[in-house]
Order: sequence, then structure tokens, then C-alpha cells
Amino acid sequence: EEAGAKITIPMAMCLYTAIATDCGFFRYANTDAETLHAAARLVQYGAQPHTISEQIQTMPLSKITALSKVLDTLEVSDCGRVASIEVPAGVSSADVEDTEGFIDYPRNIVGVEVAVMFKPLPDKEAVKISFRSRRLNVSDLSRSLGGGGHARAAGCTLKGSLQEVKEKVQSRVLEALLEAGL
Repeated sequence: EEAGAKITIPMAMCLYTAIATDCGFFRYANTDAETLHAAARLVQYGAQPHTISEQIQTMPLSKITALSKVLDTLEVSDCGRVASIEVPAGVSSADVEDTEGFIDYPRNIVGVEVAVMFKPLPDKEAVKISFRSRRLNVSDLSRSLGGGGHARAAGCTLKGSLQEVKEKVQSRVLEALLEAGL
């Protein structure tokens, strides 16, 4: 619009998809009036929210199977404020190529402030870690571990075995919660 370009239906569909996925289909804290107005304008240009939602929520059986195995690893801290999942050894990298959304399951547990997903990297002695939070700035937490990201969604990669990395990260998350008074 600012460039004076004609917004076509395919453009509207792509732009709406980008906005909707970035703000968790309008559920996350980054959703504001401007976000909703932009989405509404894109619907006027021909974006179809129901079609986009259906396309994004549909997934292959292999991803559902992988999710089942990942959820079997769910752990909740004694205080109930931290929940974590991991990609277990029996799950092939092909099954978890796209783990987007898996971390939402522990994050959605009542009382959980921080969700963590551990994904061991094949052929490396390292683990990729994803953080999601309700109130804690996980970008600061992630930076303290050599990573980065946004206030409510961040990540890092740490060298070491899965067990070593889990212990270090879980300890650091609990410290960060205490420091933040959460």
C-alpha cells in the first residue's frame, strides 16, 4: 500500500500468513490494533483466513508421530513453573525437520512460566534449545547462554551431552525466574 502497489490475492494470502503465524494467529502479546487492522485489510484484498489456518494446521503423519514421541519426554519442574520436552534418540531428523509448534504444548500447561525444548544435533556434541515464556524475558536468558531471540521466544545452541545441557539450562531457567521475581 505504501509503495502504491496493487495487492493481489496471492500477495494478500502470503502477507496474511506471515502476520498470522508471527503473532500465533493473534494470540500472542505482539498482537495489537495495528496488527488486526493490517490483517483485516488483507482479508479485504482477498486473503482467506480459514484456508490459511487449515493449510498451516494440517501436517503429515510423521510429524504427529514425532510429536507423540516428543511429548513422552515431557518434564515439569518441582515448582511447576518450568516444563521441558526433548527430541528423543529414536526420532529421526526427517521426522522432526519441522518441530515448529511442539514447544507450545509445555508452554500451555497451567502454571508454567517457561517452556524449553531440547533438540540434540546429529553428528555434533551439541543441543539446540528453544525457549518460550509467558512473562520472563527469555531473550535475556538465551543471551546469557550465547543465543538470542525475542522477549517471549528465543533460543541457543550449547555444546555437551543432552544430560549436561539439560542440567545447565534448567538450573539457569530457575535462576532467571527467581531473579525476575516469578
